[in-house]
Amino acid sequence: MEAGDLVFVREKGIIPSIIRFFDKGKFNHVAIAIDDTHILEAEYNTRVRIIENPYTDIEVVPLKIKDKSKVKRFAAMNIGKKYDFGEIVRIWLRLVFGWSWFSKFNTPKEVVCSELAGDFLQYVGIAPKGSELLAPNELYREIKSLGY
Repeated sequence: MEAGDLVFVREKGIIPSIIRFFDKGKFNHVAIAIDDTHILEAEYNTRVRIIENPYTDIEVVPLKIKDKSKVKRFAAMNIGKKYDFGEIVRIWLRLVFGWSWFSKFNTPKEVVCSELAGDFLQYVGIAPKGSELLAPNELYREIKSLGY
């Protein structure tokens, strides 16, 4: 794991199982590697933060970001953002009913994990605008389809 890699997480529990069920995949969380031991994450019970990676059941997708300073700049711009519970509802409505028009109600100062990762992919020039609305497994499939 190195700065800029995406860290896809598989956790046990009711909420992770619900996320995987609706998102149709094996992951329930995604974070961004800051270095070989720390991640930037948006988690439902905290604000965006950098922590030592506590996860063991992970898959790291190496992005090979050339300008590592972009990783720290992106982290600095996002640390402290609130968790966007409304985004969870919007993602769920899109996954279950196909209602994508809710995206226009996105709150830019709040994020969920996959939105943070999507914003990062845009920031470093890997993904086009719009990736922030993907759930973890959708983001995983998209980044794999790009050859990472």
